[in-house]
Amino acid sequence: MRNMIQLLGGVAVAGVVAAGSTAFTAGSGLTATPATAVVGGTASVAVSGANIGALTFVHDADPNSAEITLIHLTLKKDDGSTAITTGTLTLAVTAGAGTAAPTCAYSSGNTRWECTPSADWTTITQLAFKYLEA
Repeated sequence: MRNMIQLLGGVAVAGVVAAGSTAFTAGSGLTATPATAVVGGTASVAVSGANIGALTFVHDADPNSAEITLIHLTLKKDDGSTAITTGTLTLAVTAGAGTAAPTCAYSSGNTRWECTPSADWTTITQLAFKYLEA
């Protein structure tokens, strides 16, 4: 059953800090990553087929902007240490403008998955990732 759905619900993120990115760092499969900027609020994160190793939001170039332009993440197999670099990752993002399905692809040069929206996100309240093995 562990392979079916890993629910990382109610991941709380607090404060607003400037330049860079926002990282979710908590238990239940998320590992610590440096957080240079944080978006205030709460978002529900669900993933099926894998575990999230790290999850980072990249903000607009303006350090005071609440717009998120990219999501970076690393995926791990159930053993918690084997990185997932192939397969298909889909994402449904619920944000201020509704629900969108961005393009997600693995970047071997950056050793992470990158999800790019068709338009910047604001006020993200839910992320639903689905990973399928190649």
